[in-house]
Amino acid sequence: MLLFTVGCILGLLAIIKFTKAYYSLYLLHKNSNSTRANMFKELLINSAMEILLFVVIVVFVIVALVHKPEVSLVPY
Repeated sequence: MLLFTVGCILGLLAIIKFTKAYYSLYLLHKNSNSTRANMFKELLINSAMEILLFVVIVVFVIVALVHKPEVSLVPY
């Protein structure tokens, strides 16, 4: 459970950091170059979703490996 919590916290921090960086670039180019601003907006959305998906997959795999459930498809 500790690994799950740490992974979620690190993932949220990474999403916040990317959000701040891309949003500041979006605001910088919003008035002067709308095409570039929209590019940064799309990068913001895509990077946040990719990081969230990566964190969910990695954290659940680590938790599954740590707990090692006793599941077998072959009956004894």
